[in-house]
Amino acid sequence: MITSETFIKKIKNTKRSKFAYFILFIAILVHIFWITRAELPTTNILGFDFKGNFFNYLDDLGFPGLIFLKSINFIYMILILSIFEFTSTPGISINSIKNLSIFRTFASKGAKYADLYYWFFAFVINRDRFKFLLVTLTLGFSRIHENFGITLNSLYDKLFPFSSLPIIFVFLFSLLLADFAEYFWHWFVHKYFWELHEHHHSATEMTIFSGARDNIWTNLITQIPLLPLTVLSTIIINKSLEQGSWLVFTIYCGIELLSKLFSDVAHSSIKLIFPKPFSYIFMSPSLHWIHHSSNPKHFNKNLGKIFTFPDRIFGTYLDESHIKDINGFGVGYSDYNEHGILYCYYVLPIKKLVKKYRKLFSQNRY
Repeated sequence: MITSETFIKKIKNTKRSKFAYFILFIAILVHIFWITRAELPTTNILGFDFKGNFFNYLDDLGFPGLIFLKSINFIYMILILSIFEFTSTPGISINSIKNLSIFRTFASKGAKYADLYYWFFAFVINRDRFKFLLVTLTLGFSRIHENFGITLNSLYDKLFPFSSLPIIFVFLFSLLLADFAEYFWHWFVHKYFWELHEHHHSATEMTIFSGARDNIWTNLITQIPLLPLTVLSTIIINKSLEQGSWLVFTIYCGIELLSKLFSDVAHSSIKLIFPKPFSYIFMSPSLHWIHHSSNPKHFNKNLGKIFTFPDRIFGTYLDESHIKDINGFGVGYSDYNEHGILYCYYVLPIKKLVKKYRKLFSQNRY
């Protein structure tokens, strides 16, 4: 296995054909279609009931067939991205399997197989903030007061009267709102809860699995201040999808594709920069390498996820010309690379956070 420094030089100089990227996008879209199948519009296309026929097909597969498809979905992105790395990474022979993301995970600092465990934890717990909030909203608060859900929906109907506003405009606004909420959350954890978020930045290799390197407390604690923005955008998105518009669904799938590129490709060794003018609007996955760079000039940059607007507005955007200045990933020394997996996942984040604020309160007393 080649050193991290040598590998970074190789992936920075990666050049692939447009056709290769096209195939990658199509392969990921298949995955997106599967995970968004419940949101398929009920509106017929040229008299064809697409959603009804699709779910009838799934029913015909039976339980074993459905389990098989779900099993494939479990490892689908790993397979797709590994194949892409295997066939396209420049300067690495076909026999250099050890330089795939799957194996470079073992070169990252920290406990042995750490990123594999964190990836599995993320899959099991499913820490997606939007879904977490929706579950809390519909199952938690509604049990406390049965009229809570009705009141909240009524409030948002008054704020965004769907009967008078074109659904597509409201939907696009909600996507921008959600991305700004994501940006501010990311800025917030870097500014005030770095002791928790440092865990994510402790990875010294960008691999398929390193995006899941995190602890259980980061989202549970830090999402609270941005709860109103996140809930608002989530409910509007859900309301928009309920209208059954194929245009809304298609845009939604496009955003899900960009989100998947961010979560998986942006943390991998696959260099992907969107062509102009798309790169002016959408955050290219490999710009997230800059965010994880060990170069101090790159710290706290490219905090956005889908759109470049938040970073451009608040002065935290760095374009692809800065990728050449990446010499390593991570934050240098990190406590998270010195302890076991479960300790880092449950105990160390709280310990570091308590230490920080105890010191801060102690200083303010004198």
